[in-house]
Amino acid sequence: MGMYAVLHAVSDSNIKAILATPELIGYITFKEDPEAIWEFSKSEKRSFLSRFFGKKPEPQKVTERPKLVLTEAEQKEIDLDKAWHGLHYCLTQDIGEGSHPLGFILYGGQLAGDIDLGYGPARLFTSAETADINAKLQAVSSEGLKANYDPTKMDDVYPSVIWSRTDEDNFEYINAYFSDLKRFLGECVREKVGMTVGIY
Repeated sequence: MGMYAVLHAVSDSNIKAILATPELIGYITFKEDPEAIWEFSKSEKRSFLSRFFGKKPEPQKVTERPKLVLTEAEQKEIDLDKAWHGLHYCLTQDIGEGSHPLGFILYGGQLAGDIDLGYGPARLFTSAETADINAKLQAVSSEGLKANYDPTKMDDVYPSVIWSRTDEDNFEYINAYFSDLKRFLGECVREKVGMTVGIY
């Protein structure tokens, strides 16, 4: 258990579709069961109406749900495990949102409606925004990242219990995911797609 940041590649056309119909985010974030969000949303509505008003929701007209068709490029994703907040801190020197574009793990993009993935909705970045983030990120070296790594100031960086340990080199934990993140963003730019960022 814990909090994990996961990034998924997504095309601009599918970003537009998700912004219009947020439930479609399931096709990006829950590929094994992309329509689960529709079912969860419907059950939550029933529970709310039953609990507060003692009645069932009015039957809705059955219409075919829209679907997303994903390209091969949109199958790419990266899980930053529990390194995401330490990585964010080393990029921004801020435990909160930080500034755009290097604060993108916690800040920026457009919300995919109010579909809660666990710790809020996914945020959507267009291909142009992703290219801008990539340009700034690629300019950061591992040495530059390490210069901002200071366990004595990371008590509020999740997961806080690991940064003060002296028996492990926790910067290498962050740096390994930093390399993977740079590779992922570079692939998104080459494929001319954007991305989603979600905390689960």
